[in-house]
Amino acid sequence: MAPLAPRPRGYLAAAPGGRFEGPAIFDAEPSIPKEAWGGLSLRTLLQAKWQIIGVFLLVIILALPPIWLFIKPNYQATAKVRAEKVAPHLVYSQDEPGELRFLPWFMNTQIAMLTSTDVLKKALEHPEVRKTAWYSETPRSLRTLLGAEPPNRVERLQDELDVQQQEFTELIQVKLATREPTDPHVIVNAVVDEYLKYREAVEHERKEELYKSLTEEQKSVEREIEQLVDQKATLSKQLGTDDPDIVRAQLATQLTELEMEQKKLQRAFDQTSYALERREDAGQTLPDEPKFDVQPDQMRYANDSEWARRKQSLDEAKHALELGRQRLGERNPRLKELESNVAYAQQRLNERTAQLGPGWQGSPGGPVNETDKEMDAVGLMSWTPEMLAWQKDQQARELKVLEAQIDAVKEEQAEKGDLAKQVAQVADQLHRKNELYEALHDRIQGILVEQKAPPRVSIASNAVAPTQPYKDRRLLLTVMVMAMGMVAGVVVAHLRSTVDPRIREMGDLQRTMRVPFLGQLPYVRVRNESALATPPIVVECMRMVRTALLERLAGTGKKVVLITSASSRAGKTSVSIELSRSLARVGKRTLLVEADLRRPMVGERLGLDCRNGLATVLCGRLSDADAIQATDLAKLDVLVAGEFPEDFEPERLANGQFTACIARWRKNYDYVIVDSAPILPVADTRIIAGQTDGAIMVSRSAHSRRSEVVQACADLSAAGGSLLGTVLVGTRAGAGYGRAYGYAYGAGGQYGSCAGADDKTLKG
Repeated sequence: MAPLAPRPRGYLAAAPGGRFEGPAIFDAEPSIPKEAWGGLSLRTLLQAKWQIIGVFLLVIILALPPIWLFIKPNYQATAKVRAEKVAPHLVYSQDEPGELRFLPWFMNTQIAMLTSTDVLKKALEHPEVRKTAWYSETPRSLRTLLGAEPPNRVERLQDELDVQQQEFTELIQVKLATREPTDPHVIVNAVVDEYLKYREAVEHERKEELYKSLTEEQKSVEREIEQLVDQKATLSKQLGTDDPDIVRAQLATQLTELEMEQKKLQRAFDQTSYALERREDAGQTLPDEPKFDVQPDQMRYANDSEWARRKQSLDEAKHALELGRQRLGERNPRLKELESNVAYAQQRLNERTAQLGPGWQGSPGGPVNETDKEMDAVGLMSWTPEMLAWQKDQQARELKVLEAQIDAVKEEQAEKGDLAKQVAQVADQLHRKNELYEALHDRIQGILVEQKAPPRVSIASNAVAPTQPYKDRRLLLTVMVMAMGMVAGVVVAHLRSTVDPRIREMGDLQRTMRVPFLGQLPYVRVRNESALATPPIVVECMRMVRTALLERLAGTGKKVVLITSASSRAGKTSVSIELSRSLARVGKRTLLVEADLRRPMVGERLGLDCRNGLATVLCGRLSDADAIQATDLAKLDVLVAGEFPEDFEPERLANGQFTACIARWRKNYDYVIVDSAPILPVADTRIIAGQTDGAIMVSRSAHSRRSEVVQACADLSAAGGSLLGTVLVGTRAGAGYGRAYGYAYGAGGQYGSCAGADDKTLKG
């Protein structure tokens, strides 16, 4: 027996879970559409349509009767309450009553009052309410079923009563839903009536308490105001005026004038002292002393009383302007008047200065330095030493008097400043108390107005007995159940397709093996067993398989292709016959070898002589020329399995004789298609797998199992075979295309089975 061919470099072992890991056993992996890798698809749903419908009907049958038998609809009644605030003519002067500002808290307060315990207790005491079915029934809930105490009627009514403001209106809606249509309007009307009574009593009591509280607070504030007025009068009497700012301004002005006068007198004293020192140093007469017979009080401005008076007026005007800016601000109209006073005083001083003349500044023999010039400006340089000494003594005494006056003014300023501060504080407190008093007065007057025109709350519309159910949940639950049934059916179908061990479509095959997918052959119903033409859809699909195969074999020199499957009844014989025919139609000399010696069917399906075949050739009793039979299709020859001679043994497939046959066939034919037995049941295919150039794994939709296909691929690879690709037969994906194709090419309705379940003869 010839040794098996070594494993190819692309050997791929099967990993747990059905996928291959490691180097690929094929040259290149083609791209696969995303929908082939899993997930729901329309094709999957259509295949499981009866299962989806069954689950859908089961869910509806189980869920809908309890919904319509045990769930009762509710009936709702609604009453509307108008809450508004109005005031009569005592507030507004127009003809119609004016609407006051509607406060949001007012509506919230009314809603809380409507659902209060006091109102609901009174409403439940009405005789009409006691007669309702709602009043007598005992609520059932999960808590009560677990043994908890049921809520009392007040708690039930608070939970079930819906009270809210109607948006953008002054209406409050009161709603209640019950199972009996005669109950909700009776309970709602009773609640609204009790609310109106309760609100009127509470509002009257509240206003009485508020009025009393505000009146007492107003009297207390009035007493505090009287005390502050007396305190302010006492402090103002001590201060001498009611306005502390006037006192501060007067003292500040007086202090400023004294300080200015002190500075002026100090400067004159310094000038007199300097002039006296110069006279004493020069021996009574300066060398450059001018010889003019002029009196001192007529020479210089400072000794002129009119000039001094005008200068003092200018200083006072400037000081008044500065104070006005501080107290009145820069934009006050009075500042213009003060500025005019300053300008006028300056003009009068300039006129007096011009009348006195420039003095000795420009005369010959005048002062030689700046100090002398300054002395000369006031006429001191022309005075005698006696006059200067007398003038110095007078100025010294005046300085002492001014210092005493300044100290006295500062003491008075400090004393009256404290009093003025106290007066200001008392005045501020008095102002705040007056504002509080006015606010209390306004609030009391408002209460008096509200008592005469209280907030008006009335019934806008009473609740009426409902005639139609309110939000019948049965319709919604029915729709939900139908949707859940449909979803449950889809989920069950998806789970079944996920856990289904059988291969049903191309995506299942691709998820099972990472190998090239050559194509698929659709399931075609046999309408006429006597039809001789191959269905157009079968021909077209086989052309796709042939094209993919030739593309993989191009340039490799590979000619011998093994056709096999994981188990029997997968349709491998049909694929072998149709692939051989398709290769012959394109001018390729093709030999179809039936290597399935266990269940030969090629000769029967093609109508050939089944006596002599491969078994006879392997025994050496016939040559290839005698055993190979021609068909009605040019360039297609067939070597059937033939009858077994008495000395035939299956080991002849492995002893080298089959390898020698393949070598002869390679020389005489373009392609050799070997139809072998299934891989898993027998070892024949594993023996000849390494002697061929590659194998095609055929799987049948809804028949082949994933685990079997994975195991077959692993066994094929272990035997040294190379997998060229896979073909899926028996799918329904191309049925629509087949009808359109047949209609377009006039094939009519005479179709045969492309890949029968039992590999019967293909009706071509």
